[in-house]
Amino acid sequence: MIEHNEDLMRSEITNIYIAKQRQITNTGRLLEEYMNNEEKTKFLAELEAAQAKMKGAAGDNPKDETWK
Repeated sequence: MIEHNEDLMRSEITNIYIAKQRQITNTGRLLEEYMNNEEKTKFLAELEAAQAKMKGAAGDNPKDETWK
């Protein structure tokens, strides 16, 4: 019974996570169609800054090779 409930909970969480990820991705794609060049440049700069921040955080842990 516990394993069954665990499986149900895991599948529900996974489905919610995937659905939210798709929603975010599709929203970004939709917004891109309506952005002008200045807004696109600003958006890309924000993404690059976030990626650099993530790389820096991963670089703090020498065992973490995910971002290198």
